[in-house]
Amino acid sequence: MPDVSYFVRLFRRKGDDLVASDLIEADDYLTAIGEAMRRAQEEAAGAIVFAKTDDKGTGGAREIIIKIGDVPDALDALGS
Repeated sequence: MPDVSYFVRLFRRKGDDLVASDLIEADDYLTAIGEAMRRAQEEAAGAIVFAKTDDKGTGGAREIIIKIGDVPDALDALGS
């Protein structure tokens, strides 16, 4: 069974662009969703919660759990 890590990627507005900001790791997906919701309301234009697996056989995978607010469509903005 691969290990799963949960992350929140925040996005901020810089002019007309969305810029990836802080990457926050969370203990579980519920904590990540709560953190994303709070920060998207208080300080960021938007946030994406995603899971990343560390499966050596497949090279790992990313799955978006939820998008909140203004976020880009491309997965390459997730980082990590």
